[in-house]
Amino acid sequence: MTDYLSGRVGEAGYLVIRDDGYNVWFGLRQDYSATFINSPGKSWWGTVNGVSVGGTFTWASGGGTRMIAGPWAVTTSQAVYFSIGATGTSGFGSGGNHSASLFRATVPGAPGTPVASEVTPNSMRLTWSIPGNGGSGIDQMLLRRSASVDLGGGYVDYPLGGGVNTALVTGLDPATTYYWRVYAHNALGYSAQSGVIAQMTASGAYVSLNGIWVPVPINVSNGSNWNALAPLVSDGTSWKDAV
Repeated sequence: MTDYLSGRVGEAGYLVIRDDGYNVWFGLRQDYSATFINSPGKSWWGTVNGVSVGGTFTWASGGGTRMIAGPWAVTTSQAVYFSIGATGTSGFGSGGNHSASLFRATVPGAPGTPVASEVTPNSMRLTWSIPGNGGSGIDQMLLRRSASVDLGGGYVDYPLGGGVNTALVTGLDPATTYYWRVYAHNALGYSAQSGVIAQMTASGAYVSLNGIWVPVPINVSNGSNWNALAPLVSDGTSWKDAV
């Protein structure tokens, strides 16, 4: 709980903005009885969540802080404003204004779109940028692999540490297109997804040996010698060695 007090208003009063980390209230605090407001209808007004609020209050005799308005749920970082009108010399004088900047953590921003590298027939590396943490430390990066861009064919998740920005994924099938996206997580939840990348594993002649894809040597003759055939794969713009 935090009380943001303005400077003295009137003979011995203060404006108060009280914040518990989620709700905010506007209030008055007095130091001695000369600040009591014994007649109703004194006006107050303010701004919370970008919306103007206001009304009247009746000050009751007695000690301690008197909260006069609220609470309002505040879920995003913002400035809030509070004012009271004149109450005369026996109260808060000519009135005054008070504002406070409230901080609210959010989920992280979306990570950068992953980039594929080190592509082989059964693995590839994905690398991305870490987003802003929204005011609460990132405790997990989640890499998600799917068979379709809309996740309709299901997906496989790879949970990673909060500061991890790259992962080498193995156990993939040759000549298969995979779709990749990344999420960041903090104490408030998961971010929006990153952009999605489609990347095909390298192709070539491979057989599965005990669940592991291994290359099958392919040779061609130039008429006098046999030489290894070098398969190529296209990334959409150029042809590159498949392995």
